[in-house]
Amino acid sequence: MHPTKIRWRESSPVASTTFAFLVGLLTTVVCAWPCGIIAVIAAKRARDSVAIGDFTRARRLVQNALIYSALSLIFGLIMWLVICWRTDVIVHSALRHGIADCH
Repeated sequence: MHPTKIRWRESSPVASTTFAFLVGLLTTVVCAWPCGIIAVIAAKRARDSVAIGDFTRARRLVQNALIYSALSLIFGLIMWLVICWRTDVIVHSALRHGIADCH
């Protein structure tokens, strides 16, 4: 086997685990944190698997981390949409009933 192919295969899982970890952190902070925390934990376990040479497990854990990050992003967007919608409904209702006077 060509040496560059060996290096690529060995470095690729590390890059994948780093990417999954960063995406997990971002979705934890910005979106729904419960799924994001699971993503961060899965990415950390994937990095540990790469360290011991278990690339099959690492690949599966990276996939899990990215799935949980996607779920966190989806739940976070839904949460923000609901919050914005509810705030809009409350403000419009208050203005309609004269509770919040703008003068």
